[in-house]
Amino acid sequence: LLDSSAATLLLSAQTAQLEGKEDVAQLKFEQMLKRPQTEFLGVRGLLADAVKRGDQEEALGLAKRAYERSPNTSWVLTTYFDLLTRNGKWAEAYELIGDMAREKLLTGPEASRRRALMKHMMAVDALEEGKDREALDVGKRAAGLAPAFSPAAVTAAEAAKRLGKLRAAKRLIEDCWTLEPHPELARAYAELVPGETAVERLNRCARLEKLRPGHLVTQMVMAELAMNARHWDTAKRHLDLALNSGPTAGTYRLYAEYAGA
Repeated sequence: LLDSSAATLLLSAQTAQLEGKEDVAQLKFEQMLKRPQTEFLGVRGLLADAVKRGDQEEALGLAKRAYERSPNTSWVLTTYFDLLTRNGKWAEAYELIGDMAREKLLTGPEASRRRALMKHMMAVDALEEGKDREALDVGKRAAGLAPAFSPAAVTAAEAAKRLGKLRAAKRLIEDCWTLEPHPELARAYAELVPGETAVERLNRCARLEKLRPGHLVTQMVMAELAMNARHWDTAKRHLDLALNSGPTAGTYRLYAEYAGA
């Protein structure tokens, strides 16, 4: 009775979906693209279908079209951001974060953390492509946005190390370690100087203990380094401190290694 009105097209597409006739639904959604009043609904229907089929390229193109049509719509922003990150489009995703924050989809801290993560992933890509200078610059921005985010500090430090900037690499790791010790930070710090002995490495990494002496991760790291250097008394002291600060499965495993050495 309604012929081919906008409402009829939408109802026909939804009915086809409920009946499992995806090809018919897709045809109706494509017809909706040709009308200004139904274009947005058509894009949304085709986008949902592309996501369901796992066609990332088509879904990303449709999400971009939806964003250009309605950049302030919540589902458009979240869907477009998700598809961009799935496809490694870190720079484009970074630009969306401001829109998401303005629409109250992200709190201030969440927006900062996502910005840091996007910058970090840009740095990782640059590092893999051998663009060490770019990786260092972008990695430092990521570390500035989230100073306690250890992956950002590790990536930036690796870029600085490749460029021969060992003091900068050391400072990046130490700054992050001071805020929140993490095993990956300790690993990166230990590997800053190639060719040193286990004893030399233990002595150099004592700097980490001075920065956060009472932290469980500090004691675990120093105990393992001491064991590698065969400084058993030092290892025992750190293991005892680790147990006293809050025993974990990892602490007991390391203690077992010490006992069996």
